[in-house]
Amino acid sequence: RLLRTTTAEAFNEGDRLSGQTNPGLLATKWLVAPGCCDICEEKDGEDVKEVGRPPEHPNCRCTTVDEVMSPEQFADRWISFMKNPASQPKLNDWYINIYKAA
Repeated sequence: RLLRTTTAEAFNEGDRLSGQTNPGLLATKWLVAPGCCDICEEKDGEDVKEVGRPPEHPNCRCTTVDEVMSPEQFADRWISFMKNPASQPKLNDWYINIYKAA
């Protein structure tokens, strides 16, 4: 049981770090594992900023799912950014600190 919980923690932490580098990320939602317990059922689909991140308890198999912009939304945002970087401060920060740093 401890190994399953630790594995879930490691996966969810990797997913969190990956999401931080995605400039098209809108929200991260809690995703309840099939057959999960009553503790987690009420969190299904909730934003992790409000309810925290899994795992919630030992043997928790819940994870998260990222909600991202459509390609069209991101393209429009990118075009706006290319014309005027100050118009998209979050994208500008990503461009300088993540994209160029890589």
